[in-house]
Amino acid sequence: MNIINEQIWSDFANNLKSDQSRKEYRHAIEEITEYLGKPFLEITALDSQAYFNQLQTKNMKRSTILVRQAKLRSFSNFLLKNTAIYHIDYAFNPFVRINFMPEPPKHIEEHHVPSIEEMDSLLSRSSRNAEIFLVLSLIIKCGLSVSEICHIKIDDFYLDQANIPYLKVHARRKDRNIKITNDLVDILNDYFRYARPDEYLFENRNGKQLRIRDLERHFQKAFPDSSYTLSDIRNGSIASMLSQGIPEKTVAEYLGIMPNWLRRYENVIPELGLQAIDLNHIVIRK
Repeated sequence: MNIINEQIWSDFANNLKSDQSRKEYRHAIEEITEYLGKPFLEITALDSQAYFNQLQTKNMKRSTILVRQAKLRSFSNFLLKNTAIYHIDYAFNPFVRINFMPEPPKHIEEHHVPSIEEMDSLLSRSSRNAEIFLVLSLIIKCGLSVSEICHIKIDDFYLDQANIPYLKVHARRKDRNIKITNDLVDILNDYFRYARPDEYLFENRNGKQLRIRDLERHFQKAFPDSSYTLSDIRNGSIASMLSQGIPEKTVAEYLGIMPNWLRRYENVIPELGLQAIDLNHIVIRK
């Protein structure tokens, strides 16, 4: 076992109140050393973050992950306080600052998820508004978030070796490439002729990147009678993808989100009565 040595573990374990606690601490220490393939003393902050990143991709509750972090942090603090006694070179606790993904809501309510018919109606009504029509198309067809849309640059569109158009989406976790369908290419071309953007796909009057709240305001101005936000439209797109029975991992990778975020749609799908549908095969027409 790569704890350090049995004497250190024995001294630490004597401070724990129960055999169950000792078992849980030892399991946590053994698991991370086995996952990283290195002794506990050699674990760095990057190693620690990588370990907790993979825990977050599993179906593990946030509370369970936080307990795991607390156990490892406690053992690490014990080592820091006793370096002289055990004659070990250990000067940093790598379990103090861990970046966690925001925990998703337990569920999403039905009134925040438009149906296919409602999304189609919004598209039809926005057909003469080049900006909003393109925004809705990117959300419904590609599942993009409002933030991702506002960060799209002209140079993010490209052709692969087979001359198939793609959009490179930049994200904190991992960049991803989304195929652009023919109908979306036509919508983009119409928008370019109308807006003539310079750097970003969506720019304000000063030629600067359009902010998220401004794009949301543009949508509300176009649909003052709608109770939906652009984020709600994305909910509808995601719910439609999940209604096909596509594995959550596949949908999550396509959207660039953590799989556990999709749990909030579990109760919405049956309530909406959505039928299986492939959004990439929806042809958007004006």
